[in-house]
Amino acid sequence: MESSIPLDSNCSFISSIWTDILAFVAGIIIIYRSYVHKDDILAMIGGVIIIEHIWQLLPKYTMKK
Repeated sequence: MESSIPLDSNCSFISSIWTDILAFVAGIIIIYRSYVHKDDILAMIGGVIIIEHIWQLLPKYTMKK
């Protein structure tokens, strides 16, 4: 699906790199807070945020222009 959408379109996986950086930082902070408070649910949420943005980064930098 990603290859059929023009790279200049306004899609979430074509967002600014700063969006992904902030999401990684937020995910790491959430995982750290879950460690401090011993909350497994928060750790999963932080991990999911990081994994989702990795999935968004891969098509962004592997698609041919």
